[in-house]
Amino acid sequence: MYEDGLKYFLNAKKYGKIDGTVSTWIKADIYTDYGGQSINLDQFWKARDAGMSIEQAAFSTFAGKQAKKFGLTKVRSNIKSNFIEREIVQINFLK
Repeated sequence: MYEDGLKYFLNAKKYGKIDGTVSTWIKADIYTDYGGQSINLDQFWKARDAGMSIEQAAFSTFAGKQAKKFGLTKVRSNIKSNFIEREIVQINFLK
């Protein structure tokens, strides 16, 4: 589904030139079957706890791997806006 969405929006001329995506990963009750948090959030924090940079950790997630596959090779995180926390991470993948 993620890949299909990227393919569509990156190629749909009616939306203009798409230069990135926004990913928000959270802890929430809807993820009870996954340990209480999204798989991307889990992957991100495992990578960060292992010593990876924010950019490396972001690209180690499922979403990051898909983003890179479609030419989104840069990461912008909103650290100053407190969007890098244990319970919520917001990342922009950019061209």
